[in-house]
Amino acid sequence: NDLLERLRADPDFEAVTGALGASLDPARFCGRAAQQVQEFLAEVVEPMLSERKDLLGACAEVSV
Repeated sequence: NDLLERLRADPDFEAVTGALGASLDPARFCGRAAQQVQEFLAEVVEPMLSERKDLLGACAEVSV
C-alpha cells in the first residue's frame, strides 16, 4: 500500500508529513490487548496447566 508515499508527495499534506509515520504506528492502536493477553494467561491458562501438569508432555496417538 503506497498511501503514505502518496500523502508525503501531496503538497496539501506537507504540514503533517513529518508526523505521519508516528501517527499511524499500529502499536498505538492495540489498546489493552497485551495486558488482556497477560491477564488471560495468568488467570485462565496457567491454572489449567498447573491442574494438569501430570499430563504435560504425554504422548497420544489418534487413528482415523
